[in-house]
Amino acid sequence: MRNKPRKIKRYSKIYRRRSNVRSKILKTAGFVVIVAAVVFVGYSVAGPFMDFINGRIEPSSSNDSSSIVSVDTDSSSADPSVKNNTLQAVALSLETAKDPTALSAFLTSAKSDGANAVVLELKDTAGTLWYRSSVAQAEEYGAVSENAVEITQIVETIKSAGLTPIAKLSAFMDKTAPSSPRNNGYFYGDSTSAWWDNAVDKGGKPWLNPYKKVACDYLIALQNELISKGFDVILWHKVEFPEVRSMASANMGSEAEGITQQQALNNFIARCETEAEKSGATVFVSYPVSAAFGLNESWFGGNPSGLKAKNVAPELDFATFNGTLTIGDTAVDFSNSQTAVRQIMSAYLAKATGVDRVLPVIVDDSLVQPAKNALNALNLQEFVTP
Repeated sequence: MRNKPRKIKRYSKIYRRRSNVRSKILKTAGFVVIVAAVVFVGYSVAGPFMDFINGRIEPSSSNDSSSIVSVDTDSSSADPSVKNNTLQAVALSLETAKDPTALSAFLTSAKSDGANAVVLELKDTAGTLWYRSSVAQAEEYGAVSENAVEITQIVETIKSAGLTPIAKLSAFMDKTAPSSPRNNGYFYGDSTSAWWDNAVDKGGKPWLNPYKKVACDYLIALQNELISKGFDVILWHKVEFPEVRSMASANMGSEAEGITQQQALNNFIARCETEAEKSGATVFVSYPVSAAFGLNESWFGGNPSGLKAKNVAPELDFATFNGTLTIGDTAVDFSNSQTAVRQIMSAYLAKATGVDRVLPVIVDDSLVQPAKNALNALNLQEFVTP
């Protein structure tokens, strides 16, 4: 009888066992590799780390250029408190400022029209103060109007509306403060009589004298008072000598010896700027742009573009030109207001070198839009409108 073939049973457990052995070997090898890597890394950083802890290695400076990452750091977006100080202002009448309802409506309208500041005239060319001043000389001179306003509340209302208040002050054109006993004006020749710019029946009046320290002290005291009441910007105008053809009969005083008229004005401007900067305020000096082209420049002891003001506010007094002005070989085209503003302001900027800011003052309602267009073309973003 033939023997049957012997069957061999193959159990899967045998193969699984072999597979498990290989797996354990691989895992063990992997673990050893990982441990070795950790030990290597740990050994590499342990020394420097301990040196750092023990003070043997200084932390890298933030000024190290190799560690600086280039990032767009626009300061205005990085710091919400940074404000755009470009002034686009509109004149605010005292009558409107007195009425809380009218003032609120005016400020709302001004903002909707794009304004971010308002100009309020608080010392006019007669020398009258339209706010309640505590400056001793103001009371002594009788300069405060009976209808003067309490300015602090008005300033708070303007600022609460998100606008910048600008105080406009007439400097030396002032018929209220000057007098012979106060020694703050001009004298006739060698007399003790006050000099006036014309006869009384022809509207003559006295002026404050830029050479006189007592006159300048009074004006700067008013400026400082208004800054303390919340005005961030002071706009001085009439920083000039009397508007006459000749001052031959006027005695400037001993203070004028060795000092030119323009130097006297510059001394006043410098004091205003220094005082304002102590409180973080800004001073602008305004004068007719026509004077920069030779018309009535004697009022400023020479061309006003030679004044050393850091910030200027040229008044666009186009009526003074009487339709005629030639710049170089080119006649200004007064038939086109926008072109005229562009031509005149372009030439003015070439004269007013060294100034930080230019704030053109538009004085004619009909000139507002053409002037804005022309100023924008010249990249002049600041202005005052009527």
